[in-house]
Amino acid sequence: MAALDGLLTFFSWHHALRAETVLVREGFDVLLIPAPRDLSPNCGTALRFGYEQREPALAVLADRKVRIDGMHPYTPELERDGPMAASAEANGAARAPALQPAGGGRWASWLRKVI
Repeated sequence: MAALDGLLTFFSWHHALRAETVLVREGFDVLLIPAPRDLSPNCGTALRFGYEQREPALAVLADRKVRIDGMHPYTPELERDGPMAASAEANGAARAPALQPAGGGRWASWLRKVI
């Protein structure tokens, strides 16, 4: 399974479930999780995916007319501060950034124009 370091937020749980179905059928690795409230107050469900595949994922979702609220790079608190993070830092890997919106409004407005 690829690193699930991206997060899609939605306006409703219906869009989250539809996005999961669409992306799984297209071969993407995804995982539904509770949405962090600091990223999206709209829906309590978010979808983790491989952030490096954001362009193809957005294209598939736009083609299937699935609305998203935003797209964010994402590393859960446990993965940032746990033993795996300490091991990665010891081997010279950069520390993952904290949860932060990364232009989610920009992606959402882009998708609204496409749809």
